Amino acid sequence: MSRSSKSGIKIVDAEVIVKRAINIMIASGVKFERNNGRVIFKTRKSPNPPWRHFSYDPRMKCALWKWVMYKGVVENTPGLNFAPSKCHDCYKIVIAPRTLGELKDLEQLMLEICHVGFAGKCGIERRPVDRDYGGYFYCRGIEEAEERFAMIRDLVPHDIPMHIQHSGTYFLKGQGDPSEWVITDKQLEIEYHIENRVDTDQSNPPQTEEEIARVHKMWEEFN
Repeated sequence: MSRSSKSGIKIVDAEVIVKRAINIMIASGVKFERNNGRVIFKTRKSPNPPWRHFSYDPRMKCALWKWVMYKGVVENTPGLNFAPSKCHDCYKIVIAPRTLGELKDLEQLMLEICHVGFAGKCGIERRPVDRDYGGYFYCRGIEEAEERFAMIRDLVPHDIPMHIQHSGTYFLKGQGDPSEWVITDKQLEIEYHIENRVDTDQSNPPQTEEEIARVHKMWEEFN
């Protein structure tokens, strides 16, 4: 039965919203597996990524919150417009190499320091940002971001620009300044049904030597 939130907004059955959005994703070609009444969203490698990926962070359920919650539910449901609450605490350290040589140096550094729970990526930028190359370390919370920034700043030449960014580029483009984001009862109810219905599998194997060679070729051609 429908009910009203504390904000006075009429809550349409959140479970119906989630089921409808998943069906839209399936109809568009997104692959889900099913297990004991739950659906499993398994991330798949992009065939031609511009990025070198380094390790992963099990705390960051980006597949669930960006791909299922935001791109699946929010963008397919008229009237919904919010960044998932779990993404409000996401920060990343942004490094802006100015040349291909600096990008390759950053790649070597990331190979040395990234590990499970300390994830990152680097590569060429195809997105509408103010840099051609980018390196990114993902952090949970501003304190962790500031601590890691201080450590990485000592390892990167000081004339290469670095800064801490609140949230991901995709959410900044769609939702604006994170300091102005709000969390509503309606949003939390929908997120509750997402977590109780959808599992994610982000266990992609590391990039192969062939895949890394394709990334490097893309970098050279971009330059």
